[in-house]
Amino acid sequence: MPTNDEEIELNQEGEDLGPVLKRFSKTLLRFYPLVLVYVVVISLGVAGWSQLQTPLYRSTSTILIDPTLVANAAEKQSLENLSLQAALISSPGILNRVIDKYNLKSIYPFNRGDNALAILQSQMSVMPNARSKTIDVSVLSVAAEDSAKIANAIAETYVYSSEKKSEGTTQESLASLQLSFTQEMEKQEAVKAKVEDFKKQHTEIDDDTEGEKQLTYFSAELTKSDGQLIELNAKISELDQYKKETGSIYNHPYILENPVIARGMERVRNAESSLEELTRQYRGMHPDVISAQARLDSFKKSAEQDSNQAYEQLKLESKTLGSSRDRMRGQLELLKKKLKSLDPLKVKLKTLLDQQEVIGRTIGLIQSRMSVASVDGGLNRPGVEILNRAKSPDVPSWPNKTKLVMGAFTFGMISSLGLLFLYCYFDRSVRTYEDIERVTGKLFLGDLPYAKVKKGQIYPEFPNDKSFIAFTHGLRLIATNIEFVLSDRHQKCILFTSAIPGEGKSFVSFHIAQSMARQGKRVVLIDADFCQSSLRNALPRTECELHLQEYLSGGAEIGDIIEGTDNELIHFIRSGQRSSFSAPHALKSSRMKDLLTTLKEHYDYVLVDTPPILPVNDTLALSQLVDMRVIIVRWAGTHRDLVRKAVAKIAPGQLILAGVVLNQVKETNEKGYHIYRPN
Repeated sequence: MPTNDEEIELNQEGEDLGPVLKRFSKTLLRFYPLVLVYVVVISLGVAGWSQLQTPLYRSTSTILIDPTLVANAAEKQSLENLSLQAALISSPGILNRVIDKYNLKSIYPFNRGDNALAILQSQMSVMPNARSKTIDVSVLSVAAEDSAKIANAIAETYVYSSEKKSEGTTQESLASLQLSFTQEMEKQEAVKAKVEDFKKQHTEIDDDTEGEKQLTYFSAELTKSDGQLIELNAKISELDQYKKETGSIYNHPYILENPVIARGMERVRNAESSLEELTRQYRGMHPDVISAQARLDSFKKSAEQDSNQAYEQLKLESKTLGSSRDRMRGQLELLKKKLKSLDPLKVKLKTLLDQQEVIGRTIGLIQSRMSVASVDGGLNRPGVEILNRAKSPDVPSWPNKTKLVMGAFTFGMISSLGLLFLYCYFDRSVRTYEDIERVTGKLFLGDLPYAKVKKGQIYPEFPNDKSFIAFTHGLRLIATNIEFVLSDRHQKCILFTSAIPGEGKSFVSFHIAQSMARQGKRVVLIDADFCQSSLRNALPRTECELHLQEYLSGGAEIGDIIEGTDNELIHFIRSGQRSSFSAPHALKSSRMKDLLTTLKEHYDYVLVDTPPILPVNDTLALSQLVDMRVIIVRWAGTHRDLVRKAVAKIAPGQLILAGVVLNQVKETNEKGYHIYRPN
C-alpha cells in the first residue's frame, strides 16, 4: 500500500485539464489586451500586404463532353475519361496553337520571357466535373479582357481539334478502303476475262475432281488471310497518316484501347496534375517542381515508347500474317503443280476460277467495311461543345481582401489562444492554492499580493491605498491562520524557509511579525540565516554588538543578543557573520534549544528565519526544535518539483505540522481582492 506522501507524488505525474483551463482563463483575462493587439496587428498587416498585390482576374469557359454522340467505340471510351480530356486540353499541342493563333506572346505576362507555354500553364487550371460531364477551363490574368479571351481561345481550339480528329479518322479509313476496292475490281476484271477466253478455247474441261476440293479449301483460307491483311494494312496506313499530322500516335483512339498504354496515360495525367499543383505553390525552379517535371517527362517518354511498341506490334502482326499467307499460297502452288501433272488444262481453269472467287470475296469484304465507315462518318459527331463562354469579370479574384483579413483574424485568434493554452499547460510553476494542495499536500495559510521592494529594503512601496489594504489583509489572514493552527499549543515557535533563494521568506517572516504585533502579540524574530541574510542588513543596527553566532559559540548570553526595534512588541536577534563553526551542528545544539525554550516563555510567538532548505542543511537541523514549519513559495516563480522536494525534506509525512504561503501574487478576482483558501 502506498503511503500518503507517495499518493501525493503520484497525483502530480499527470496534469488535470481542470486547473489548466482555470489558469488559462485567468491568463487570458490578464493578457487579453495583448491578444487583441496581436490579432489587430496581424489583420492590419495582411490587409496592407493585400493592397500591394497585383489584382488577378479569373474567367472560366465550360466545355460539355457527351460521349453518347460518338459512334466510334474507341473515341467514345476516350471521351468518357474526363481526366484524359483535361490532360489533352492542358497539353502543349493545344496550348501552342492558342499561343500562335491568338499572338499571346505580344501581351503581358507572356512577353516577359521565351517560355510562354510554361507561363500559360501556370495561369490556367482545368477542372473536370464527372457529375455534369463538363470541364471548366479557368485562366488568371492581370487584365479581365485577356483572361476571358484566353479561356475562350483554349476551349475553341480544343473543340476544333476534336472535330478535325474525328472527321480525319473517318476520311482516312474511307480513302484507304476505296483504293483497295479499285485495285481488287481491276484484278477481278482481268481474271474474269482470262476465264472466258480459256473456256472458249477448251470447252471439254471438267472441273469436278478431288484436287479441286482441296484447292477450294486453301483458296478460302487464303481469302480469309487476305481480308485480315487488308484490314491490318488499312489500320497501319491510318496510324501513319495520324502520326504525320500530329507527330505522335499515342493519342490515337486505337492506341488508347491498349490497356498498357491506358495505364501509362493515367500516370501522365496524374503527373501533370501534380506538376500543376506544385507549380501553383512554388516557383519554377523549386526542387519539387523540377522533380515533378522530370517524373512527367519520364512518364510521357514511357507512354510514347509503349505507343511505338504497339505500333510495331501491329506491323509485326501484318508481317506475320503476310508470311502465313505466302506459305499458304506456296502450299496452294504445290497442290496446283500436283494437279497440273494430272490434268494441266483443268488445273489452269480451276486456278483462274479460284482467283476469281477469292477476288470476289475480297471485294465483298471491302464493300462491307466501306458501308460501315460511311455510316460512321455520317453519324459521327465530335461529342464536345462549348457550354458557357467565358466573360470578363468585374472584380478580381485575387487578392480577396475580405477572406484574407478574416483568415488573418482567425489565425491570430487561434494562434494567440493556442500559445496561451500551451503556456498554461506546460507551466510547472505554482500559481494557486489548488497547486499548493496538489503539489505539497500541506496546509495553505494564505497568499500575499505583489509588492515592489527596493534592493536592501524590507518595507514595500505601494502605488495606492488599495494595494496597501490588500497587502495588509493578506498578512492578517496568514497570521490569523497560523494562530488558529497553533491555538491548542502552548509552545509557539515558527520556522520560515523556502525551496530556493529569492522567494521572499525573510520579507514574509518580518511582516508576519509586524502583523502579529499589531494584534498586541509580543514577537521575537530570529535571523538564523548565516549564509545570505536579508534581515541582517535590512533592519537598522543598534548598539548591540553580540549576535546569535556569538551565543551559539558560547561567547554571549541570551540577554546580550536581543535587540529592540521601532516596534516595542517586536525584538530581533541577528545572525552575525558565519565563522568556522558548523552551523547545522550549532543550530541543533543544546544552547539553541535553551534559547528557544527561554524565548517562548517570554514571548507570544518566536519566528525563526532560516536559509533555503534545498541548498543547505541548516534549516533541517533547526526544524527539530520548532513547533511549526512555514514554506514560502514565490508565485509563478518556483518550479513545482522544487516545492515538492523542499516539502518532502523539511516536513515529510502528514504528522509534521507545516503550512505554505504563496508570495508575490499578481492575479486577482473580479472584486480586486486576492483569492484566499484558509484551511
